[in-house]
Amino acid sequence: MRRLRLELLVLFAGVLAGPAQAGGVFAREGIGEWLEGYDLRGETLGATGLGLIDPFSFCLANPASVAFAHSAHGYLGLVGSATRTKDGENESRHLAGTISGVGFGVPIGQGLALRFSLRPRTDGSYALRELVPTGSETPERNYRDLTGTRGFLAYQADVAWRAGRSWALGVSAGILTGSLLDEVEYTLPDSGWVDTEDRRTMRVPPTWTFGWGFQFTPHERIGIGGAMSGGGRLTLEETYYLEGGAEADRETTMDYPLGFGGGISVFLSERIRLTGDAYYRGWDNVEIGGAPMPQAGIDELHSTLRWGVGIERLPHYRASGNLLDRFAWRAGIAMVPWYYRDASGDDLIERRFTFGVGIPIRRTRGSVDLMCTYGQRGSLADNGVEEEYLRFGFGTAFARVLREY
Repeated sequence: MRRLRLELLVLFAGVLAGPAQAGGVFAREGIGEWLEGYDLRGETLGATGLGLIDPFSFCLANPASVAFAHSAHGYLGLVGSATRTKDGENESRHLAGTISGVGFGVPIGQGLALRFSLRPRTDGSYALRELVPTGSETPERNYRDLTGTRGFLAYQADVAWRAGRSWALGVSAGILTGSLLDEVEYTLPDSGWVDTEDRRTMRVPPTWTFGWGFQFTPHERIGIGGAMSGGGRLTLEETYYLEGGAEADRETTMDYPLGFGGGISVFLSERIRLTGDAYYRGWDNVEIGGAPMPQAGIDELHSTLRWGVGIERLPHYRASGNLLDRFAWRAGIAMVPWYYRDASGDDLIERRFTFGVGIPIRRTRGSVDLMCTYGQRGSLADNGVEEEYLRFGFGTAFARVLREY
């Protein structure tokens, strides 16, 4: 028993030093996917929306998008997922659900509009069951189960100014805070070894964030948008708890990665709209503990360029006719590279395929949006670990009905 505790303390001394293993990108050393702030409609359109201009856009990645709202409006998004992770020998399944965003916006006259929102900044939910060497004579019977919950939350306020119907500028300010929880359970069934478990928490005290964006319509069928976001230096407070009361603490800092991107929307016909976005996040320039990367014992971070393409058939708002013709139909694809690479230095890519429908609400001039996404992270052949998921989303955009309606 004392030998096992000693080995676990040695293991956690190594974890405190940093490096993630092949599966760590989806598990304990990663903070999860960095979410740029698209609403559910934008996620369905392949994670696009920087250049999507209409009265009900809730694209938090571009603070200028609120400028084109005609009246007070709100948004709520819910997402659930079923995930399967495998490394060729072992497999785990995990269910999770969260609020993907909530907020409201309001025009305040003279072309100005305000918006307030709360959303997750990272996807901090995962599970992984894997074989690990423990020093036992029968290592094939020993497993480690990793689970994690929570994430970092962004509280954001946007203010935008619109000049006529052609262009708008917006700025945002907010606070990033939250925590991650890792729970690790070791199953050691052979005699002489005792099952054990430990926990790791990582907390981020409130840190300021900022952003700006624009939207422009050079032609009635074309919308263009761009945005940038950044923030202050994050303080990471980590605590490791071992069974039996042992505890280890560490505090370090990490720069908020600066990001910028652009997007476009084009009407191919009166009711068919094509959207596309690209967003760069500068993880290469992040300093950890006030020192540039790479550092000994810490995995190097890599800048990412994510892109997506979506297509939408807009609803026909006539009062009569085919019911399905009054729905909005959407589909999209997205490529999302991760800021970590695997243990061999190969890139990890996430691929998404989405489909969804928007159901107009005549009473509020809003909509109910439904989404289904199939995604794949990494591959067994290239990275030694692979994750597949199905994600289901529900969102609603609603507004005060203007008298002219």
